Amino acid sequence: MNNPKMQAMKKSLLLIAALILLNGSVFSQWVPKSIGLLPEGYGVVQMQAANNSVIYALASDYLQWMVGFPISPTTLVCILKSSDGGDNWSIDTVTIATGSIPMDLMVVDENTVYFTGMDSSSNFLLFYTTDGGSSWNYKVQEQVANSIGMFIKAFDSNNFLSFGWGQMVATSDDSGSTWKARTTPAMLPGEFFYVCSGTNDIAIQSNHAWVPTSKGRVFTSTDKGITWSIYNSSLYPNRCIHTIAFTDSLHGIVGSSFTNAPTIAPTMLAGTSDGGLTWNNLSAPPRYIENLTSVPGQAGTYIAVADTQVTQPGSMYTLDYGNSWTIIDSVNFYNSVTFFDQTHGWAGLGKPAEANSPAIYKWGGPAVGSSNISVNNAKTKVFPNPTNDQITVFNIYGTSDKTDISVFNFVGKRMMTCQIIKQNSAVLDVSRLEAGVYFIKLQSETEVKVLKFIKN
Repeated sequence: MNNPKMQAMKKSLLLIAALILLNGSVFSQWVPKSIGLLPEGYGVVQMQAANNSVIYALASDYLQWMVGFPISPTTLVCILKSSDGGDNWSIDTVTIATGSIPMDLMVVDENTVYFTGMDSSSNFLLFYTTDGGSSWNYKVQEQVANSIGMFIKAFDSNNFLSFGWGQMVATSDDSGSTWKARTTPAMLPGEFFYVCSGTNDIAIQSNHAWVPTSKGRVFTSTDKGITWSIYNSSLYPNRCIHTIAFTDSLHGIVGSSFTNAPTIAPTMLAGTSDGGLTWNNLSAPPRYIENLTSVPGQAGTYIAVADTQVTQPGSMYTLDYGNSWTIIDSVNFYNSVTFFDQTHGWAGLGKPAEANSPAIYKWGGPAVGSSNISVNNAKTKVFPNPTNDQITVFNIYGTSDKTDISVFNFVGKRMMTCQIIKQNSAVLDVSRLEAGVYFIKLQSETEVKVLKFIKN
């Protein structure tokens, strides 16, 4: 016996599921990439691009990476590499790193890669390859005058910077062969370098470096890490800064989702336009932020992601130095994110749902920063709606863009496509479609829009 209420409820649930599906797959800017078989519970904790073709990522037991101790002697460290822009990936277990927890990844060029690790005795190690991962070697802290810390970053192919607990700061001007300890301003009681994020614990731009602390302060160097000053951000003194990114030597953002308790709290952001000398609070973002990365070549543009620690997954972007944010997706628990330029970006999941499920996503949307990359229905309209036979989509993009138009049913199946060039409107014959809810995706080189219409 048919129950009208039950039928209505099923239709509502189906429509909700369809909207989630569309947001998560058809209209998402991120394209999942299979990377093969990672050990169960392992996720991508760091990633960085050498160029728009060669990308490296660091994977480890995610829960072990989050907790830190005790470190199992069987913990594996995996290096993921793509040589085709992130479409295909290889997985290499770095045997000599077994039994350590990876901390930070530094890609110098296509063949030269470093990452830091910590073993069960709390020794810091520096692993490196100069042949693209065919072979790996390592140095321990004692071999480089106790100068290897948790973080490592490169100003260029010769000049490196390392930071660690207890104000361990060192630089190398010979590609990591020898290191020199550097002096920094004193920390406050209970202050430390916050080790949390999978991307951008330290920001590097040209000769400048910025390193945040657990009390809302930022260490700053303008000479490749040789000398340092420290400045209070507007988050001082009660917020742990756990991610930092700069788009140039003047403009940057710090993010804090933790207090000094530390307990999870709403994300707070602060921005600077003078290289970190002064900071101002920014408007609260609409979602939790775990990691920030700037988009090279696009002033004021950042991508932010959230990972498995929180209940708000997904990614966002800002085009105005963090003053306003737009959600890209609300589906995946990204832990790490990196962009090489406006069109080449990648994000990694902290903990994939299951072994061999997608752990890396490639940016598949239009150029970041060139225009709005999110769903935007404010100006473009569909008429008549509902319709019986045809619809007109008007006020699309002006008259200069080529626009691809696709119509999907409510379960994400593509029903029809067309393309317009230098047109501000399009007439679609939908008379052959069955009655129901449909979505129109409009995509140009600079923008994506999604609209809904009903076919009677």
